[in-house]
Amino acid sequence: ALSDDTDEPRFYTLKMGVNETFGRSQLNFHYVTFLKDEDGDPFHPDAFAPEGLAYIDDKLYISTQGTDPDTDPSIKVFDLETGFEYPGALLLPDYYCPRGDTGVRADSSFKGLTISPDGKKLWTAVEYALKQDGPLNAPSRMLKFDLDSRRPLDEFVYERYAANGLVALIALDDDGTFLSLERNPSSEDRNIRLYEVLTQGSLNVRGIDALADSDGDTYGIEEPVSRTLVADFDDLGLGSNYEAMAIEVNRHKYRLVLISDNELSPTRATRFAALEVNINDKIVLAEPENETPEFVDDNDVEESPLRLRGEASDPAIWVHPDDPSQSLVIGTLSDGGLATF
Repeated sequence: ALSDDTDEPRFYTLKMGVNETFGRSQLNFHYVTFLKDEDGDPFHPDAFAPEGLAYIDDKLYISTQGTDPDTDPSIKVFDLETGFEYPGALLLPDYYCPRGDTGVRADSSFKGLTISPDGKKLWTAVEYALKQDGPLNAPSRMLKFDLDSRRPLDEFVYERYAANGLVALIALDDDGTFLSLERNPSSEDRNIRLYEVLTQGSLNVRGIDALADSDGDTYGIEEPVSRTLVADFDDLGLGSNYEAMAIEVNRHKYRLVLISDNELSPTRATRFAALEVNINDKIVLAEPENETPEFVDDNDVEESPLRLRGEASDPAIWVHPDDPSQSLVIGTLSDGGLATF
């Protein structure tokens, strides 16, 4: 669990017993780890504001936002045991960095991080729209990284509810399915909503630095990510300022833990809430043993605009009439276009 204290950035290691009698006695804090720079020294106060956390093996990924409007956001990598920073943050597209009328807005950059179950991809999203994408309530962007190269792969458009911000993501599979958490910190009831999000078939806007015209009017995006409401927390009587979540998957049951932000107030408690989602027992789940790998064009230029990505599907086979070795498989790409193999 990450503290967003800018004076002493740190994270806690804790164990939770999540069951029907979930309560304070089942929260056991084991220790606290303070984040340190590459030399092992504590960060100076207000060096950055930690926001999102995800980890795999011995690496901890933490998203940060600047403590002033002109500081670039980042996704830093730390050692899980010592809290020391590893050299080399993830590589962000330039148009996320605040430069006048472009980039992330103050206190509205990457809130949530999540890693795909196969451990190969990291996803994040901006809480509110980039400045060049339109007004504050214009759509956010979801951003996918390859963890080996630390480079961005894909971007998708996420349309939020009303004045809500996008504060947390959980990857449910390797194919772009998520739970997302939205909330409005300015609203009395926080307007907290949980959604299922599907990126499959959505328009990939990677490399498009602005989603609005010169007058600030946001373009109509025909294929934003698909969202389905799972829970409105007003209906559940959960109105606290929840900003982070974790999940445990156990066949037919999803156990979801939510954590609130007390905004570093000495009089406001940090709240933990545990929810359980049951899948209808009559639904038979067929667990896949393998998934079709992402198609990657063999264009030699990594950043070429002609380089295609996506998943090849719907094949047609053409058999050469004289030389079968010259036969072709023609497939459609989920991000648009055709490819031959």
